[in-house]
Amino acid sequence: MNNPIVDPRLCKRLAEAEDRLAQVDRELSDPGVASDPDRLRALGRERSELEPVARAASELRRLE
Repeated sequence: MNNPIVDPRLCKRLAEAEDRLAQVDRELSDPGVASDPDRLRALGRERSELEPVARAASELRRLE
């Protein structure tokens, strides 16, 4: 994402959020997480916070 209008720091943070979302999704697919309700809840909560940010990053890239 190299948009001259958008602050590069914002682009970096959006990319970090997308990366973290991918990591959370990988962890959620781990069968071991399903046996830990607290971890599952925490990851689900984090995913629900990251998903709209990642969606906005994707939309911003689409508009470039």
